[in-house]
Amino acid sequence: MSHVFHQSQPTPEWVAQADPVTGLIAFWVGEQHMYAALSPEHAQALAVEKFGDGEGVVMPVSASRLDRPVVDNAGEFDGTLRQWLALKEEAGWLACGVWVKVDLETDYLREVSAIAAPLVAYWVGEHDVYAAHSPEQALELCEGHSGMPETFDLDDVRELTADELDKPLTEEDGTPCGTTRQMLADKAEPGELVSFE
Repeated sequence: MSHVFHQSQPTPEWVAQADPVTGLIAFWVGEQHMYAALSPEHAQALAVEKFGDGEGVVMPVSASRLDRPVVDNAGEFDGTLRQWLALKEEAGWLACGVWVKVDLETDYLREVSAIAAPLVAYWVGEHDVYAAHSPEQALELCEGHSGMPETFDLDDVRELTADELDKPLTEEDGTPCGTTRQMLADKAEPGELVSFE
């Protein structure tokens, strides 16, 4: 299905994200729920129909988010959101973006139909780098790891720059050990990446 607009109207940017077969587009409605719909208004109507509540800003899901891995109800990685959208035969609820707090005692992928936010490398203070889904999670990981929960706050957390990610690292004996970007790519779950003394 193609989206056709009168020549007096500019074609909205979100049309470029439409599935080529169904014409469905992934839209956020609020901060958690995503719908496969034909327009922002359609997505909002679907949200009202499903939950009785269409509150929240309606925005198209970005191309980069569509290509990130997602986890299914069992907590297993299962393709990308773009692939999920392609499997939808009709408009409706697509997924729920769940930003979970890490419980260091249990698996952090507790809930289910969730979009897996990417792991990002964050400095916490001046010596430790953590792989986390958010600055808040990086701070929580540091607090649990160091055993000193009052040491840092969010002002002490920042994402590594591209130069920092690509700077070659060495072991204490001078042996090369790759870059922080490579370590981050190999990391399957949140946790400490690098500690500099």
